[in-house]
Amino acid sequence: MGNFIDKTFTVIADILLKLLPISKREKKAFSYYRAGMAAQERGRYAEALYNYYESLEYEEDSYHRGYTL
Repeated sequence: MGNFIDKTFTVIADILLKLLPISKREKKAFSYYRAGMAAQERGRYAEALYNYYESLEYEEDSYHRGYTL
């Protein structure tokens, strides 16, 4: 059941990224954040940390940066 929810979230997030009027920088930050979440779910913590770090490099909004941290 969890895998279905993860895949559904991924599809919805991809659609939102294409539809929402946000900058490429914000899209890149969110993509790295999602990759970090996926790696963390699989137990690949070093990969997750790398992706979270990259997300923080692109994210400009302090609220979203705090959420990533």
